[in-house]
Amino acid sequence: MGYTVLYQAIPEQAQLLERLRSNKKMYCIFEAVAPFSFKIFNASEIDEIYLNDILDSEVDAENFTSRVEAENTWKEFIAELELAKFLYPNIANRATNLKNCCNVIETALISELEDVEFNTDIRVHKYIHQFTRGSEPVAVHLSHYPWYNLYFIPSLFVKEFAEILRKIEGKYLLEKYNLSYQEEFDRWKNLYLEASLYNEALLINVI
Repeated sequence: MGYTVLYQAIPEQAQLLERLRSNKKMYCIFEAVAPFSFKIFNASEIDEIYLNDILDSEVDAENFTSRVEAENTWKEFIAELELAKFLYPNIANRATNLKNCCNVIETALISELEDVEFNTDIRVHKYIHQFTRGSEPVAVHLSHYPWYNLYFIPSLFVKEFAEILRKIEGKYLLEKYNLSYQEEFDRWKNLYLEASLYNEALLINVI
């Protein structure tokens, strides 16, 4: 069974990111709605039925003391998204996804780069893995689930990997290893290059 990995650029200095990593209630909302929203900045477009179920579930799980508190936190979350969109023009569009092809692209990159020396002691598959699925949880200390699907890649790591991707042509890479998904690879690569240009980090959601 396949899975989808969603990537969203975000400035490390953004108040939105700071609140997600420090405010447990807001992080709970983010964690709950993430599987239902292709892009974090489209969260306000979630179907009202889904939203009601999400907020009720969060209250039932005792993450909020009341439905009113959950609704107020949701409104704060949406306000933070709108503020970020205002402060960082076009940020909402710096996003992409790898649907049922993350493993394929990851394998091709590992094969292509296995002889390259990196400034790291970790093996190449782990090195690539942190750029396809995230290098660290967004806020492990705030999560109320035993698993973590929300990850983060710091801007310095984004720049580092963008320089590697800059030298790799998707058509060459995927033809060499007899694979498809060139369009997906190119969109993913371009996101890294654009996020690097703006000195942005990446939020990653695995669903």
